[in-house]
Amino acid sequence: MFKRQATSSIKFLQRRASSTVAKTATTTAESTGPFGTIATTTNAKGETVIQQAPNRVEAWSPSQVQRHEIFSKNVRFVAVDMGSQPNSLAAIDLIKQQPISYIHDRIAVCSGTDFSQGHPKVYINLDKDKVSTCGYCGNRYAREDLKGKLDQE
Repeated sequence: MFKRQATSSIKFLQRRASSTVAKTATTTAESTGPFGTIATTTNAKGETVIQQAPNRVEAWSPSQVQRHEIFSKNVRFVAVDMGSQPNSLAAIDLIKQQPISYIHDRIAVCSGTDFSQGHPKVYINLDKDKVSTCGYCGNRYAREDLKGKLDQE
């Protein structure tokens, strides 16, 4: 019974979103339905897709479950107003906005801003010819000799 309600709720949301969004190109809109206000996207095929985050249309990891699949298959979300739930930006795009710190050595040391925040001292290997990112705070590091090459990308 709950699965049928969740499926019908998703279909209602998709119908509602498709009626308010033009199907000519990939467009974004906010739809109000049984889940509250949710950011949706209509692709070129005319399919309505619930966005993963306000700044990401699709999943950024193969192990990540699409948001519309969670809503349609999980009974927990049948009566939840998703408009009142936190909907933060995806960190993958926020990390790309961090400026790159160029280091003269092959190993960068990142100790974060405050040790009491749970960021230990991390040693990051810079041998590869690409930007390396700290897994705790998102600071980006690269070797100094790659400065011109990475700035062009």
